[in-house]
Amino acid sequence: MLENIILGAVLLLILAIAILCFVAGFKFKQGKWLMLIAGYNEFDKETRDKMDSEKIGKEIGNISIVTGILIILFTLIVWASSYIPFFQQTENALLLILLPTGIFIYWILQHVKKSSDYYKKFK
Repeated sequence: MLENIILGAVLLLILAIAILCFVAGFKFKQGKWLMLIAGYNEFDKETRDKMDSEKIGKEIGNISIVTGILIILFTLIVWASSYIPFFQQTENALLLILLPTGIFIYWILQHVKKSSDYYKKFK
């Protein structure tokens, strides 16, 4: 009984974090909340006005949304490992976690590189 309550609380916390990623992602894509991006505050207002803030916001927004999707995906995989025999085999669960993680890391590195190109113009 207590295990189910703890599991439910953890799943709600993880869901709240995923929702926060989605909200932040959409706000970044709208050009809002840009001050939360690391390094963005280092520039004065004139420099920030010259920067392509729209592209930076879209890139960071996409990363935040994909992070929220992966949080939900991994939570479903871990949850399913308790109920579905396919996920109870360690190699299947590891493959389903490591493959998206590898793709996500590669994708993140490409987007961070692209986003850093926007900043280099102004340093």
